[in-house]
Amino acid sequence: MRALGNQVVLKPREDLEDAYATPCRVSIATGFIEPRPFYGEVVRVGKGDQEHPDIPDLRKGDIVIWNLAKIGPPVIEHGVPLILISFNALLGRMER
Repeated sequence: MRALGNQVVLKPREDLEDAYATPCRVSIATGFIEPRPFYGEVVRVGKGDQEHPDIPDLRKGDIVIWNLAKIGPPVIEHGVPLILISFNALLGRMER
C-alpha cells in the first residue's frame, strides 16, 4: 500500500500500549474518561499535497502516537492490519 498526499500508513502496535500507556482512566479534574494513547509503526509516508506541503519528519519504522478519533478505515494487507491516517492526526513520535 502506498500513502498518497498527506497520509501515513501505520501498523498498529498493541504490544507497546502496555509498556508505555496506562489503560483508560477517569480524570480527577473533569470526571470524564481519558482514553489511552494508541501506538503505531510507520510503514509508508505520503509526499504531502498543495494544501498540506509540510511533511512530518517520519521514516519507516518510527513509532508514533495518534488521535483515535481521526483514523481512516482499517485495511488488511497480506494478513497485516494497516491504518491510513492524515499528518494532522498524529500527536507525536516516540524518541528512541
